[in-house]
Formats: sequence, structure tokens, C-alpha cells
Amino acid sequence: MDLLKILIVILHILILTNSYELICKVTKKERYLFIFWVFILQIIVETLLHFISLDGFGMEKISFTCIIFAYLIGLKKYDKCKAIFISLILSLLYHSTHTFLSVTLSSIIGDSFVTKYEDIFFVVVLLLTYFIIKKIITYFHLEVKYFDKDYLYPFFKKVILAFFALQILLFISDMVSIHSHFNSFGSILASIVFICLLLTFFAMNSYKVQIEREIALKQKKFEQEHLQTYTDEIVGL
Repeated sequence: MDLLKILIVILHILILTNSYELICKVTKKERYLFIFWVFILQIIVETLLHFISLDGFGMEKISFTCIIFAYLIGLKKYDKCKAIFISLILSLLYHSTHTFLSVTLSSIIGDSFVTKYEDIFFVVVLLLTYFIIKKIITYFHLEVKYFDKDYLYPFFKKVILAFFALQILLFISDMVSIHSHFNSFGSILASIVFICLLLTFFAMNSYKVQIEREIALKQKKFEQEHLQTYTDEIVGL
């Protein structure tokens, strides 16, 4: 069972570093630096939360987002808007997908089975989380370079607000799930967060395509007007 716990930690690291690598297109050196920074600080923060009896209240998700944000601001020197955007995407992708799969699978196979084979269950959930997150990133083109356009920044400030709202909902779902009477409600909230996250990604892609189509049409119209003016000048001669 100890080997399964080690495997759970390895899969946790693999999912987050692979997601970061796919979104930010980093080198191997940057990947190892990310692992060192995020997971050392995460261990420290979770230990502190345990000592002050705040572990299990969803604080880990918030602290994880803050750790990634600090890394992107401090070491990667990203601007605040970009750092917030990436840190929220990484946090929401991992936690909402993992929670959604855990809730769905446990409802299918039963809580008694999950309790009996808890470590095996989490290994399966993490494996599914890895492949689903990878598919989501590639399908919705969540790479930073794809969305890092000046004309998209006003829209993505609104997207960041949506991400904050989803992060708060995910935090509330954790708080609610602590009480057995509200466990089902917490599961429903977590599922809503995951679905809303996918809808947000869809909206991001749709908006980008629409704006770029409008820019292309304006450019084409400008070129046609310029060509017409040039033609009129030649005819006038």
C-alpha cells in the first residue's frame, strides 16, 4: 500500500508538470525548477495548515494557486494578468477534473468499494485525470502562445473573473463536503465547476476565432479600398 501512496504522489507531480509544460511550452530545466518550487512550497504550506488545523477545508487549493502565481511572477517574470490566468487554469484544471472524476466513479462503483480500496481508487482517478487534462489542453488550445494576443486581453480579464468565481465555488464545495449531510450538494457543486470550466474554454476559443475573423475582414476591406484608390489614381493619369 506504501508503494501505491508513492505512485499517487508521482502521478500528482506528473499531471501538474505535464499540464504546465503543455500550456507554457517550457524547457526541461524550467520543468524541474517548477517541480522543486511548487512541491516543496506545497509541502511546507500543507504542513503549516495541518498544525493550525485548517487542512481539509479547501485551503490547499487556494494555497496551490498562490504558489503557482508566486512562481510565475517571481521566477518567470510574467505580468500579473498572465500569471493569474495561468495559475488559475492549472489549479482549476487539476482540481475540478480530479474532483469530478472522483465523484462520478464513486457514485458508479459505490462508497463501500472506494473506502475498501481507497489507494487503488485514487491511482485510477489520477490516471484518468492525466489523460483527460492532456486532451482538454490540446482540444481547447490552452497554450499560452495561442491566446497571448493584445486584442484578446480585454476579454480575458473577464475570463479571469469567471475563473475566480469557479475557484470560489470549488472552495465552497470542499467546505460543504466536510459535513456528511451536505456531501451530495458538494459533489453537485464540483461537477458544476468542471462543466462551467469546459464551457469557459469553449467561449475563449469561439471569441478568439470571431475576433480574428473580424480583423481579417477589416484587413481585406482596407486592402480593397487601398487597391481601388491606387487604381483610380492610375486611371486619372
